[in-house]
Amino acid sequence: YAMNANVTISTPLEVVGQSTYQLGAVPPGKPLNVTYVISIPSNYTPGIYPVTVKVDYDGGHFAKTFNVTVRPEAKLVVTAVYSSLSSGASEVPLTITIKNEGNVAAKNLILTLGPNNYIYPYVSSSNPLMGLTASKYFVGDLGPGQEVNVTFIVDVSNVPPGNYPITLIAVWNQTQSVYPFETSLTVYVPVKPTLEQLLLTPPYVYGLIAVIAVIVALLTVVGKRRKKKA
Repeated sequence: YAMNANVTISTPLEVVGQSTYQLGAVPPGKPLNVTYVISIPSNYTPGIYPVTVKVDYDGGHFAKTFNVTVRPEAKLVVTAVYSSLSSGASEVPLTITIKNEGNVAAKNLILTLGPNNYIYPYVSSSNPLMGLTASKYFVGDLGPGQEVNVTFIVDVSNVPPGNYPITLIAVWNQTQSVYPFETSLTVYVPVKPTLEQLLLTPPYVYGLIAVIAVIVALLTVVGKRRKKKA
């Protein structure tokens, strides 16, 4: 037995959680699995990074270095938002332009309109099953430098005027990657006031009052002149 054994990992990459695990007594000929989680921030340069595993035990130690290849990642950004949303409207289009600024293709890309308290995917009351797909948009493959317009039909019937954040959740695959990639894209969408709301807010309401006052004054003058003529 290797008594009081422990294993430590060291790497220029980011290790999530503890880097050392206590193994205790390790029997001869029996493999033990130790799992580490490594995070690769988006600002890391693709390339080959060393990962050194060191094992210490009573009376000895050994170390071995492995190479981990960090491959480039598709980089999705929002380049434009097209909408004409007015407070109280429903079943209106919201179009968002997504661009891949990375050097590899985002394959089988799916965009989901994330849940929020303001702007909802429109679901017809006569077809509630629309709710299963109304928030999803299947793009397919988006190559480096390519753009795509993604349109959702949304409901802002209970939303007052303002700028509201919405989140797009992007999930895709890449060549030679076992697990899918995921990122969130947040954009602000304007909801405009209706004409009625616009007229009832300053400074428009003051102008409206002034116009009404002028009309009333004119009607009063006209009425007085008619009385004098009579």
